[in-house]
Amino acid sequence: MKKIVLFATVCIAFLSGCSSQKKVASLSIPFMNKVIAHRGAFKNTGAPENSIASLKAAIAMGCGGTEFDIHMTSDEVLVVNHDDKFLGMEIETNTYQQLLAKTLPNGEKIPTLEAYLKEGYGQKKTIMVAEIKTSKVSKERSLRLATKVVEMVRSFKGQAQTVYIAFDYDVCKKCGNWSLLPLFSI
Repeated sequence: MKKIVLFATVCIAFLSGCSSQKKVASLSIPFMNKVIAHRGAFKNTGAPENSIASLKAAIAMGCGGTEFDIHMTSDEVLVVNHDDKFLGMEIETNTYQQLLAKTLPNGEKIPTLEAYLKEGYGQKKTIMVAEIKTSKVSKERSLRLATKVVEMVRSFKGQAQTVYIAFDYDVCKKCGNWSLLPLFSI
């Protein structure tokens, strides 16, 4: 429940800071009263949450943003999945290759962050809301994940289209999203 309240607070704060006349960075839409798809648009579409299909559905629906969750495998591949387990397999203690043994109900494999961003940055109407998940292994691993996420977003030149959220203050600081930091001091 605490996570839902925090996520809602972040969304409200983000949206209230944008007026109807102001455009968000280089995006082509005014950002007012827009819906943020949580884990993509999955409930109403039948697509698995955090899948490429749910991302495409959120974009097609015209959502102002789409939230997705990022974890790091044991071999440091960044993947998109809500829970710390992918179809029963612990993400942090398995390699990406091991996770590929499982398939989502729609036939997709677990998406890499790279594939997810490529798809998301292929349009300019929907903000990417990247939630960096806290590692159960160590604080250092959470910080490493944050660094790798920010580096990948920068490599795609996606900074203007990406908002970071996390449940760890130090991870938020690592992302450089200073305007949101007060919201994360739990």
